[in-house]
Amino acid sequence: MREDERSMEKRENAVNEELLKEVLGEYAERGSAVFGREQGEYEQEPGKRINGRMKRTFWYYGGGRKKIFTIGSVCAAAAVVMLSAGIWSMQSGRGQDQKNDMDLALTDSAPQDADHAQYQVYMNHYGEEATFSYASAQSQNRTEDGLPEEIAVLRGEDWSGLSARTDRETAIRNSNYQNFGYLCADGRGKIYYSDLTEHAIYMSNEDGSGREKLADGAGYYLQEKDGNLYYTAIDEGGVIMCLNIAAKEKTIIMDAPHGEFLLTEEGLLINAENGVLLLGYEGGEAQIIAAMSDKDWQPALFTASDDLVLFNAVQGTDVNYYLQGYLLCYNKTKEEVSYLGQVMMRPLLAGDYLLAVKGESMKQASLHVMDLTAGTDTDLGVWPFDGFTSDGTSVYYTRGGMLGRYQDGVNEEILDLHEQESELMGQCPDRYLYLAGDYLYWLCRRQVIEGEEVVETFYEWHSINMTE
Repeated sequence: MREDERSMEKRENAVNEELLKEVLGEYAERGSAVFGREQGEYEQEPGKRINGRMKRTFWYYGGGRKKIFTIGSVCAAAAVVMLSAGIWSMQSGRGQDQKNDMDLALTDSAPQDADHAQYQVYMNHYGEEATFSYASAQSQNRTEDGLPEEIAVLRGEDWSGLSARTDRETAIRNSNYQNFGYLCADGRGKIYYSDLTEHAIYMSNEDGSGREKLADGAGYYLQEKDGNLYYTAIDEGGVIMCLNIAAKEKTIIMDAPHGEFLLTEEGLLINAENGVLLLGYEGGEAQIIAAMSDKDWQPALFTASDDLVLFNAVQGTDVNYYLQGYLLCYNKTKEEVSYLGQVMMRPLLAGDYLLAVKGESMKQASLHVMDLTAGTDTDLGVWPFDGFTSDGTSVYYTRGGMLGRYQDGVNEEILDLHEQESELMGQCPDRYLYLAGDYLYWLCRRQVIEGEEVVETFYEWHSINMTE
């Protein structure tokens, strides 16, 4: 394998591993002997209010005008860069499974023995080919049909048979969560979002007016319920925080090793060290979800309806395993996990739709809209590098600098995002899409690169009224 290919593979895997660590949290390295925080790092008793200092001013303008802020903290940038660069780099990776004979090709320069053969299996963010080794791909114990044994033992289920309709509010909540929740809505005209410059949480009206600071410390996976805002605290040790919006007081919900979490009617569904936990809103002892405590795989990237939770299966930070795109479904009533299919990445339940990046192989995958009522599967024919979101009726996605929309069977480009964004120099590798009311928001990460070095990273918040 050529040296440039080897370096590219190393970079891609490193970024992807960081992403999985961020999604899975502190327990990602299952073989590690030490979990939790090192001595002397952030410590805080649950229930105690946490105070901090505002660092900068974040000017937020509503109604589609430009909203720009520049980040100066390397530490704050690191968490976001890992999330944003990692997930889209992974999702743009077009992986293949050698067991399924998906047009695998040996590189010309690779040795021909199985232990060292390198396969061209996916495209990176810039469309260049990257590789992983045949030996690495063969490391899983597989059944005759090519599935890993731990997946093959699950009951198979077709996506078209799912009863997973969501209302508009749930669709928007799932969509905002799917984009790592730097912004969320309460369904009553308010939005909540992270200011990554000031390292603070803010509230405003949907048009950006009435901006009010709620707390110091930025976060992601923001979710609101009953006057409380729940999130993973970036600047406070990665704990799960509950912020009482009216009182502006913070309480630590969980500081044990954990990854992502999702609010349900029953409580917080938390991806934790010993399996998935259900923690009631009134506190008490967390219950382990027996059907989701399998140590052979872990859930990642939740999306939910009233009775179902869909997710991709991962094995720690094994990038190759993740790129197989195993889609699983947890049924809360039946208390069981079923297998829905392979190469179905980043699931999103919205309205009657199940959205996923899917295909015969990752090399051929694109964004699909699967109608759970009609049983139809519409291939939008696009690879959404920057993200997608839906209110259950319309599907919005980005392709390069264009915002696209799928609605009533029509797929069209509706807005040039570059015209809305600042004219500051810098590449824009990542955009995160969010919805609330009549507004669509996006958080744009920009980078100034000199040579191979990132010399500056900054962020822009934007919004547009979709009814105007």
